[in-house]
Amino acid sequence: VTPPYPSLITDVVQALSLAVAATVVSVSRAGWRITLISYAYNVLTIGVNVLISLPIASSTVAQEAREADLRHAHVRLQMCAESVAFHAAQSAEHALLEERLGTTLVNQRKLTLEYFRLRLSLEV
Repeated sequence: VTPPYPSLITDVVQALSLAVAATVVSVSRAGWRITLISYAYNVLTIGVNVLISLPIASSTVAQEAREADLRHAHVRLQMCAESVAFHAAQSAEHALLEERLGTTLVNQRKLTLEYFRLRLSLEV
């Protein structure tokens, strides 16, 4: 029986071997304190970046859903334009589209701010 992901297992083993070898070399050249400080720094910066980038994933999914909803409403209005005009429902349809556009823009601003914060954290 072959393992389900042989290349994944090989990659993990190679990465762990490389990490152990790099640690041994670092300890032998710089000492254990410097090696420990460098690993602590790496863990801290990775943790901060993960915490900053987590909201971006959920906001991106929400933004794509809102944009799809807006596109769907727009296409529906294009297809039903004659009925909307016949029933004099232009103001109601306009209000629905304005609401969807508003939620899309609010989320886009939020997403832009989150990307800005991520960029600032990466430049520090």
